[in-house]
Order: sequence, then structure tokens, then C-alpha cells
Amino acid sequence: MSLKNGEFINKIFFEIENITPLNIGKGEGEPLVDEESNKACIPGTTLAGAIRAYLELSSSKDLIEKLFGNEKDNNSISKIYVYDAYSDLIGNEIRPGVAIDRFSGAAKDREKFERKYIAKGHKFQVNIEIYSNNHKDFQSFNEAIYGVIKAIDAGNIALGSYKTNGAGLFKVNSIKEASYDLKDSKQLFSYLRNKDIYIKKDVDFFYADNTHNKSFVHYELDGELKTPLLVKKMSTLDFNRVDDEQFQNASGDYIIPGTSLKGVIRSQGERILHFFNKEELIGEIFGTSDNEHKISKFTIWDCEIQNVKKSIYSKIKLNRFTGGVSMGQKKEEEPVIGKVNIKGILKLKNESYDKEAIALIALIFRDIAKGELSLGSGNSVGRGRVEGRKLKIFMGEEVLFNWDIENNKVEKDSLGEYIEALRKRG
Repeated sequence: MSLKNGEFINKIFFEIENITPLNIGKGEGEPLVDEESNKACIPGTTLAGAIRAYLELSSSKDLIEKLFGNEKDNNSISKIYVYDAYSDLIGNEIRPGVAIDRFSGAAKDREKFERKYIAKGHKFQVNIEIYSNNHKDFQSFNEAIYGVIKAIDAGNIALGSYKTNGAGLFKVNSIKEASYDLKDSKQLFSYLRNKDIYIKKDVDFFYADNTHNKSFVHYELDGELKTPLLVKKMSTLDFNRVDDEQFQNASGDYIIPGTSLKGVIRSQGERILHFFNKEELIGEIFGTSDNEHKISKFTIWDCEIQNVKKSIYSKIKLNRFTGGVSMGQKKEEEPVIGKVNIKGILKLKNESYDKEAIALIALIFRDIAKGELSLGSGNSVGRGRVEGRKLKIFMGEEVLFNWDIENNKVEKDSLGEYIEALRKRG
């Protein structure tokens, strides 16, 4: 016996946990939450769209049409079913932001806003069913989906809004699957009685085509803040606290938000591309908000600060006419220092400027590692400088650059052709 969808059925059930804030909106920027059950939701359509978009990077058109169906063929139906995923709601997080004037580099007047996210640490139960007509399709579909699960765990797939600023990243906690061959009477009756016998799986144990991962270049910088950092959190009315404190997420971790890092990286990218007379690439790499609305190819994660140490600094405001101190203008700030691990991912689109994009982000990470870029506020007083320890750049399994900064040793450098592509005048 076989169902209309196929003779083989594979049910894959896995748990994902968001390691950065998540926003899948329902209008007005509000995260999607089922009010009756008080559960956060990731719609099946969102998951299915992300799966298809990832596989389209390098999978064959034939595989995608077999798996998702062909819109031009009325007899072609989808072989994959992705259900809504839910998690008990444990908390929300509100983050402030400002719109930046690209010409001046300063904040736009009266353009401050707030965004609401689902806080990190929510565990969503994802359920996928795959149908196939023969054993060959069963194997290829299975390998494709496990490749997607690996990509989610590696950070190559993010979900929801604001994902290029570090939102919507996940880790995979567990996987189990139940498979059925409907030509076998015992397995058929188990399926009809809905008696799923799941077998635990390890995603790293499964073979999966790594060609997808070669569409992503990862940048990872380990270092330490050598000067105090301050990314301001929302002000409070508590007079017992300092005026400005370092931003914390809903879990109480001190972090450099992805939005703050992305702003610094894009600004430095604009300066470098201006030097090479290639300003037109800034929108291609970092996205645009104009009529074309290009999506950024570069994603930066929130950076959690470890081994945090805090100090209180006092500031005064001077009267520019008299040169004296303005009355009532004393402020207190509490910046932090500690260890940082800054991560970013560049998504390649098989475009002519891919090599230039790889080199550009590498140069920016080098500048951060050498303490030449300031993070957060207080650039004019030397705040937010990083002292790099290690910088690693890799694409799939291939290491492009590995720099032991602490010992002044370059262990691997394959960036020459990429830097040369950037240096060539357009």
C-alpha cells in the first residue's frame, strides 16, 4: 500500500533553541504569540520558506521541485510538510534603536524607536514529515533536510525579522526520527495507529552535502576590551542608579547588540570602499532600504561580554560661552570591560563581487582586532577598543585565514586573491 504522497514516510522531530532574540511579527512589530496558550510560535510557512531558500543556494532544481512540488504542474504536490513550532513563553525583550543618517553618520533627529523580541532561551519543537516514492528519493530528501538542520545549528539559517542584525539564530538541542515503509504491513499498521517509535539521532553523525556551507564565510574574533565599552541601555528613573549603563539582554548578560556592531562594520566598509572607488558595492553587501530593498548579505551576532568588570565615570558639560561648568549637568556612566567573541557570517550569492565582499569583511575584522575601530559610544574619548587574540575566517571546511594575534603568528593565509580583487580599481 502507498499513500498519495508516497510509499516511504520519514518523521523528523527536533528541538531548536534561540540563542539570540527572535522576532516573527504579527503586525506593529509584535512577536507572534498564541494568547490562549501563552506560547511563542514559529509558523510552518516560515520554517518551510527558510528550508527552501537554503536548499536553493546549491541544490539541484530537480530535487527542490520533487521535494516542494512544481507550481506549473497541477499533479505535482509537496513531499514535505512542516508544522508550526511552539515554545512556552518565558520572556520578552525590548531593545532601543536609532535611525542613522548615512551622510553625516549621526543619529537622525527624533528617529529613536524600540523593538520587541522574544528573549533568547526558548525551546521550539519542530516537526517535519517527508514523503517519497522510492528509496533513492528517501535518501536524497533525508540528506537534504539533515543538511538544513546542520545549517541551523551552524548559524547559516536565521528565522524571522532583523536576522542580519543577529536576531533569529538557533542551536539544535536534540533530534529523533521515525521512518515507515508502507509496503511492510507491520510498519503500515504502526503508522495508521499513530504509534511513532522515534530513534534518537546525532546531526553530526549523518552524512550531509557540505556544498551548501561553502555559500557562507564565517568570521570569528576572540579578544578583550582594552578600553571601557558603553552601549547604552534604556534610561531609568531610579535616582539611585547611574545615568547610563551598559546594555543587558533579558537574561542579564552584558552584550554588544548586533545592531550596534553592524553599524560600526557598515560605516567602516563604506570608508574602505570609498578608498577603492567601489562605493556601489556597499548596498550589494550590506543591503539598501530604497525602492530596490536589497537584503544584507552580512549577518553579525550579538556579542556577549565575559568576565565583566564595571567602573563608574563622572562627566560634566561645559558652557561654550563662559568655558565654565553648566549647572546641573553632571552625569555618571558605568561602562564595562571583559572578553569578547565577535562572530559574523557573509552569505555568498555567486556574484561577481563575492571575492571583494570576503576581503572587505576580513579587513574590517582586522581593524577591530587591532583596536582601530571603536565600538559603542565614546569614540572621541577612546572607548570601546578591542585587543584581538585570535582571528579565524573559514568557508565550509576550508580555513581561509587563521591569525594568532597574541603570538604574532599567521597560521594560514589564503586571502591573497580576495584582497587583490578588492584592490583592483573598478
